Amino acid sequence: MIKSITDTLADYQLSFIFRKQKKKLEKFNGFFTASKSIFILFPSDNNLLPILNELIDYLILKQKKVTIFSTVQDFNKISSMNNCSLFEYTNDEITRIGLPKSYLIKRLQRENFDILINLELSTNVFYSAVTKLSQSKYKLGYGGLKNDKYFNIQISNFKSENGISGVMKILNLF
Repeated sequence: MIKSITDTLADYQLSFIFRKQKKKLEKFNGFFTASKSIFILFPSDNNLLPILNELIDYLILKQKKVTIFSTVQDFNKISSMNNCSLFEYTNDEITRIGLPKSYLIKRLQRENFDILINLELSTNVFYSAVTKLSQSKYKLGYGGLKNDKYFNIQISNFKSENGISGVMKILNLF
């Protein structure tokens, strides 16, 4: 019950903060091919770890600079961690209602990634805020009841091990 109230409050606060921002129409023709840097939000579901490793290997093969948004403990679980960099956050950088604190927001906004990939399957207010605050032109993630407004490229939610290959197929379209 309290989680639901804090999520609703955080979602309202995000909507209020970004109410005046107009969406820019982006050209999607060849954006993946032209991109150099990819920012991946580490999923909270550890069952997706093998699939995440597969995605990282694919992006490295395509000569992309991969940065993972994660805690140090989660980053150390990645088998391909030597081939990508870490954008670390700690629980101290999250407010009581689940939003990033101002110094994490400033760190996020200093970075400029071509593509953000949010691998969180469920609605996560913190990751939604990070997605919205990111300077990335292209934001790819799983659609859901409250997630739709944060992405300009949406993937239908999946529960299978073939989900990341769906991400790779979408990226190859561009």
